[in-house]
Amino acid sequence: MAARLLAIQLCLMLLVGVAVTAWSAAAARSDVEREAVALSRSTAWTLATAPFVVDAVGASADPAEVTARLQPYTQRVLAGGHVDFITVMDTDRTRYTHPDPERIGGAFVGSIDAALRGDVLTETFDGTLGPSVRAVAPVRDAEDRVIALVAAGTTLATTQQLLSTRLAVTIGVALAVLTVCAAALLGVGRYLHQVTRGGAREQLDLLFAARHGIDSSRGDGLVLQADDGRLLHWNARAAELLGIDSATELSTAAAELLGRRSGHSDAALIAGGRILRTDRERFGSASGHPHGGAGAIWITTVRDDTDVAALSGEVATLTAVRDALRSQNHEFANRLHTMIALIEVDRAEEAVELALAQSRVDASLAAELMEDSAEPVLAALLIGKSAEAAARGIELTVELDGGAAPAPVTGRELITIVGNLVDNALDAAAATPRPTVRVRVDSSPERWRVRVGDSGRGPLDGPAVFELGTTAKAGDGHGVGLALVRHSVLSAGGTLRVDGSTFEVVLPLARAGSAT
Repeated sequence: MAARLLAIQLCLMLLVGVAVTAWSAAAARSDVEREAVALSRSTAWTLATAPFVVDAVGASADPAEVTARLQPYTQRVLAGGHVDFITVMDTDRTRYTHPDPERIGGAFVGSIDAALRGDVLTETFDGTLGPSVRAVAPVRDAEDRVIALVAAGTTLATTQQLLSTRLAVTIGVALAVLTVCAAALLGVGRYLHQVTRGGAREQLDLLFAARHGIDSSRGDGLVLQADDGRLLHWNARAAELLGIDSATELSTAAAELLGRRSGHSDAALIAGGRILRTDRERFGSASGHPHGGAGAIWITTVRDDTDVAALSGEVATLTAVRDALRSQNHEFANRLHTMIALIEVDRAEEAVELALAQSRVDASLAAELMEDSAEPVLAALLIGKSAEAAARGIELTVELDGGAAPAPVTGRELITIVGNLVDNALDAAAATPRPTVRVRVDSSPERWRVRVGDSGRGPLDGPAVFELGTTAKAGDGHGVGLALVRHSVLSAGGTLRVDGSTFEVVLPLARAGSAT
């Protein structure tokens, strides 16, 4: 684009330069001719009215005497360089003076009729000295009679010389202006080449279209930074995910991510209750970046992975339930065979009792949880986890303080906190010989507390297990669940700690807000 623009501007400048030069040449030619006419008229009129010329012509009727007096005089005038020839003649065209002495006495070649009538005649004529611009003026005596004529003029050769000088100056100035402008345009072209990275208009169209698409995209967020950390550009999705209000007002998550001086790939970050995956890479540039300044650009991409993480958790839970159901298939088959045998030996009542025993236990647990809990969301969550634990062959014990106050968080945050703690406990207990999980919820006037323990050995990393990406699970652990728990707890102003295999969450009731 820079090369095209430079070529277009140079062509326009050349056309303008040629047009201006042609106009200047025409104007110079007109000026030179006008000046030649004016100078010829003024010289002829001045000599025709000079007392010395009038006296010399009127003093003697002998042409030789008139020539002897006027020839030296006209030669001195010609020496001044204003005109190329001066001819003083009689009214019958006989020359008294001439630049070429041999032509004295000959007949003047040219028009004199107007001069004989008393007017000053101006014409361009091809005379004895070649083409010339001349003026013929009458010489009058005291009685106002025309007694002689004076012709003065400039040859066209002299006019062309003057015109050539002026044209040379005009062309020189035009070339100088074109040279300066071309140099300036070349500098502008080089700057544009650097700014556009040598791209043509079509490429820039695609670039702007791509940028518009990225800026308006609802997919990934994009942030561009200078090497010194300044924010150069970000799209709407990045502002939404990272909480960027301006180049100086950043959320904690954005400041933490964008303040890093190292690149990474597929790193996890929690911001605003969302699980984000980020990539950060540094691109060097010897010619500077398109936003100004030299150095490198940091490009950070952000994508919302919350739904993917949730689906991954659901798949993991379903897989665990499937495996538990498979492991208990034989147990249910044995119960069925036992009930059939009892019926065959005519002991139907015992068979019915055996069939209803487990359903009574499940119904009793559900009634107890709904009665003792002031938090229906929590009760429903624990009932579901009890069913899952039973399907996986894990003993789940739930203790609810009958006087416990509602949790000071929303239902969604409650599910995040308790659900993730219980899920981790179930997974940890499933790997032990006698899997058990214990859940206790109680409260005081100042705080609300939940404790979740299991029969496992607890995380080896201790409190570090709450860091994003850290997991105690083997194989496919993502290290997201406990990080979300910590984020929700800290956002509610609570505390979180781990002691062996027991996790404890304490939330202040001063922020009370019933979860519904």
